[in-house]
Amino acid sequence: MKSKNLITIVGVLILLAAGYWWWSSSSSSGGAIPQSPYAQQIDQDLSGYKRLETLSPNPDVFQNKLFQSLQSSGGNAILVGSSTSSVFKGKANPFLP
Repeated sequence: MKSKNLITIVGVLILLAAGYWWWSSSSSSGGAIPQSPYAQQIDQDLSGYKRLETLSPNPDVFQNKLFQSLQSSGGNAILVGSSTSSVFKGKANPFLP
């Protein structure tokens, strides 16, 4: 029984040593691993999202007369609540009982 445990432990240690050797030799090769087009697209998207974090809105836009002259397109919106409320009711929820 002890010999089976010893063989198992030695086998696991050999596998760990081989895995570490493989990992260290592949990371020190100096060259970058070529990426698939899918991975490149994800990198581009992530860099675009990171750029969005740096945006700071300019509140002066809301004071512009052109912006203040904009009107709601209306559509099928139904005003809910009092006449001072600006909450619009959309489509009815088909999943409500």
